[in-house]
Amino acid sequence: MIYSNRPMVAASADCLTAFGGDPAQCPAIVDRLQRMFPESNALNDRALQETCAVLPLDSVVVKDTDAVWRDRRSWVWKERPVYSNAYVRIYRCGRPTETARQY
Repeated sequence: MIYSNRPMVAASADCLTAFGGDPAQCPAIVDRLQRMFPESNALNDRALQETCAVLPLDSVVVKDTDAVWRDRRSWVWKERPVYSNAYVRIYRCGRPTETARQY
């Protein structure tokens, strides 16, 4: 997470603001991200597009340990990733995706 040399919007519920950033902005960011990664059956087919429209994201990473991954009705399985394998799927924001690569 914090050692990836890549900027991120949030890596935890407190957005890791101890390492920089405005803690006042964190609750709205976490709320938006939780809509993409609900723990329950609160499915939203437009979650990726809606989140990409309001947060400064280039990519969204979904892991096989995320609850939304396990629900084959979720956006994770309806959107086309730019990369996927058995454990991770990566989606791009703000531009049409190319053909997904699977390894």
